[in-house]
Amino acid sequence: MTKFSKIFAATLIFVTLVSIDSAKAENPRRVRMPMKNYEVSISYGGISYFDFCTDRISPYDRSFDRVYSTYTGPVYTTGVFAADFTYYFRHWVGLTARGSFSTRWENVFDYNTDERVQTNLSSAMALSVGAKFVWATGKTCRWYTIVGLTGSFDNVEAKFDNTEYGLHLWVAPIGLAVGRKVFGFVESGLSAELIGGRFGIGYRF
Repeated sequence: MTKFSKIFAATLIFVTLVSIDSAKAENPRRVRMPMKNYEVSISYGGISYFDFCTDRISPYDRSFDRVYSTYTGPVYTTGVFAADFTYYFRHWVGLTARGSFSTRWENVFDYNTDERVQTNLSSAMALSVGAKFVWATGKTCRWYTIVGLTGSFDNVEAKFDNTEYGLHLWVAPIGLAVGRKVFGFVESGLSAELIGGRFGIGYRF
């Protein structure tokens, strides 16, 4: 488990315990957050599916590195930055649109001198649309799940130009938002758009 995953898991457990404790004083059936039709938020998360595909950055077989007289270093990523807009039709369901962006890069070195000769860069953008289901609420918290589709654009600036488009399933199995007008949230991701967890801040109006 990565350091980011451990921090995300610990944060989710902590917020869960706090939200459960704060709801004990009242009957959960009587507790409902005031209805707000619109939500905007920004977030930062772990890695996208494309971050696993290092061959997108170095399209040729790495076993032939010596033929090119170069070798590649480790792959780095910025993580996934995202912005969301949600419209709620009812207390329990809404439509969410998300735009996200991430960048990956690796350095290429000369075998003889160990000097860096170039940097391979790859950027991925995604636009996701899905249904957001709120399945538990408290005075200041909401538990939710998102299911939808992601359209992706992956651009590789490496030895060979490579641009790929794709349509993928978008799933955020569990999310927890805490706050009324201004809220913070943590969310798990299991899709091309994000693998792992994300955290962010948003505003309801």
